[in-house]
Formats: sequence, C-alpha cells, structure tokens
Amino acid sequence: MVSIGATKPLLSEAGASDIKPNVLYIPDFLTPEEAEDLLRRIRSEADFRQNYIQLYGKKAVPRLEAWYGPWDYAYSKGVTLKAALAPDYLQAMMCRLKECGFGEYDAVLINR
Repeated sequence: MVSIGATKPLLSEAGASDIKPNVLYIPDFLTPEEAEDLLRRIRSEADFRQNYIQLYGKKAVPRLEAWYGPWDYAYSKGVTLKAALAPDYLQAMMCRLKECGFGEYDAVLINR
C-alpha cells in the first residue's frame, strides 16, 4: 500500500472545502512483507526530530518529523528542516515509484 499526495489548497476562494487533495491509493504496491519491513526500518532508522514553532511562545510541533531531501525545507513559524540524503530503503521506494510511472521524487517527509 502506498499513498502518493501532492499539496493543493483545500479551500476555495469562498472558503468552502470543495477542493479534494490529490491522493492516489494503490493497495498492492507493496506486499504485506515489504510494507512491514519498510515500516520497521522507518521506525528504527529514520532520524526523527522534535521541532518547535513560535505560537504564543515556543511550542512543540505535535509530531516527530524526519525530512530527507536535497534542500532545507522551511515551513510553519520558525521551523526549517535541514537537507539530508535519503537512506537506501527510501531511495529504493522513490525509484520504485518512478519505475511504475508515478513520477520522480527526490524528497520525503515522514511524520510520526
């Protein structure tokens, strides 16, 4: 299973939530064994970090984040995720997506 998403605004000009996110669900993209192995590696090897935002003082982002990409990624109030090379298991998934015709990816953000 894999979900591929692209960021789009979710509100129309009028403010109604009539725009749907661009997500494709592929149930058999990974075998159950591949999915379990990928999840195990992410949980044990990903470099998860606790980030903090400026919101009525300094406040912890309510999740751990691991960013792998060739550039620093600035988002939210004062959070910049530093560039880091994707480990081999993530590179393999990005290559697999490309080989299956789902586009070319060079970065991934993992939340926990």
